Amino acid sequence: MADDNESGETETGPQLLRILDRTLPDFSSTSIVQIDVHPHEPWVLCTATSFCLVQVWNYEDGTQVASGEVWEAVGKAKFLMQRDWIVVQDSFRRHFAIYEMKASKWQHIKRVEQSPDYVNAYGSMVVHESLPCVLTYSGSDLILLDSRQNWDEMKLGYHHGGVTAVAFHPIELGIVASAGYNNTITIWDVDGMSNVRTFYTERGLIVKSIEFSGRLSKKSLMITADSLRSGSSPSPGTVRVFDFKRGVCLAKLTGHSVDVKSAFLHPRLPYLFSASEDGEIRVWSELDYKLVASYVCESLVLKGMALCKNSGVLMVGSTKKFSLIEVLEGGRKAWVSEKRMEREPENEAAHAKLLELETKIRNVVSEMELKSEIIRDVRAQHQEEGRAQAERIWKLELAVNSLKAVVLSLEAEGTSMKDGRAGLLDKLEKSKMELETKIRNAVSKMKLKWKSEIIHDVRAQHQEEARAQADRVWKLESAVNGLKEVVQKLEVEATRMKDETTAFLDKLEKSKMECESVIEELTANHQPKEKAQKERQQHLGTEAEKSETEAEELRTVQVLETKLEMPLLIDWSS
Repeated sequence: MADDNESGETETGPQLLRILDRTLPDFSSTSIVQIDVHPHEPWVLCTATSFCLVQVWNYEDGTQVASGEVWEAVGKAKFLMQRDWIVVQDSFRRHFAIYEMKASKWQHIKRVEQSPDYVNAYGSMVVHESLPCVLTYSGSDLILLDSRQNWDEMKLGYHHGGVTAVAFHPIELGIVASAGYNNTITIWDVDGMSNVRTFYTERGLIVKSIEFSGRLSKKSLMITADSLRSGSSPSPGTVRVFDFKRGVCLAKLTGHSVDVKSAFLHPRLPYLFSASEDGEIRVWSELDYKLVASYVCESLVLKGMALCKNSGVLMVGSTKKFSLIEVLEGGRKAWVSEKRMEREPENEAAHAKLLELETKIRNVVSEMELKSEIIRDVRAQHQEEGRAQAERIWKLELAVNSLKAVVLSLEAEGTSMKDGRAGLLDKLEKSKMELETKIRNAVSKMKLKWKSEIIHDVRAQHQEEARAQADRVWKLESAVNGLKEVVQKLEVEATRMKDETTAFLDKLEKSKMECESVIEELTANHQPKEKAQKERQQHLGTEAEKSETEAEELRTVQVLETKLEMPLLIDWSS
């Protein structure tokens, strides 16, 4: 990246000579004049911030073309592509107004209000040189206003961090640029509504203005004027040269002590011009970006600088006047101070010779340009492109007009259909609302009915189950109580039978013992007592029969005891 030459000595470069001062009537003595140069006519537009007065002057013959007040306090004003139109941005930056010059006065045509969707006011505006378009911004949003679209706001894109400057490319019609507080510059394609390239500048600097090169051979160059983020105090201005197609900074030019108001490449000469607010104009070589000339506008507070493309003259605006500065290549040091331009009678002859010399120089330059084959080819190509573009625009306008006629006829035919459709839609909407209300009511009733029936069924089922459960419990309790009573009775009967059995066994044992004693006596007295034995045997037979009867009864008792003992084995705890 090239560095600038900040020393007092400069390379041999062009000479800058002020040839005209025009003091503007009706402006106050403290008004700082803002200027804009017409792209085709020798006109300069002059305004002052917060004033309603707008004037147009012919800078070739010094005559006034138009003068009058507009409806709003002017913040900024620019020529539009149409010959007699201007666009005015109000001082509060909330709307634009379009005016046409008629009978040296301003006739209001249209007012473009800012959309309420945008919170921030409009930023600075730029106007395309060959299209009736205005580019501006609000916060981070890029906004395009086009007369062919009835000046409706069209959002081109969103630049993160907020926008500080915008610019149209004068040759590539679909290309615009925006710079932001996030230290980036973005190139946009208007036709595709897309971001073509984004590249970084330098941290701590704010880009105040952007200017594309207007030369076909240098169409990828872009010039920016930067300043430091230093609040309200004056800060040194910087100029940068970018190749925007590659996103590369080619040169950084320093030396201005305050903010740079304008910076651009000359369309025919190999120089870059920059102007700062303190009135200093610097000229840089396009070959190596070295400082080759400097011009100090003494007693001027410079508001802006523009190039008169028809003549190559520089135009600057200052306090209550504008000035013309001629660019001359004289082959000597170009540090030229401002000279008084009061034309005293004795200096008229010298001034006439100077004008004649300047005319000869311009003629020589024009002849050299006409003899150049490259320039002729470029001009022919440009003219052919212009004719093709004009023919295309004409065809598009015809197509648009025919489409408008078709649309109008279709709108006329469809008006009745729209009315009938609107009535039908209203009826359908009402029917729909009534049906929806009925459905909601029916659904609500059905839901309530279903809920109550379900609850009733659940309750009945629960009650039935509770009754069945209670009945079952009662039956079980009754069975248990009956079984307990039976057991008690059986236990009592078993106890009684056990007692009787015990007594019977005791009695049987006694009988046995008596029988044994009788048998022993019989054995001992068998023979002598045979008669007695027979009697005893008879007695014993009787007793035996009785014993057999008692034994049978005992077996019966044992069987009963066995049957009674089985229920007693049940676990009543279960």
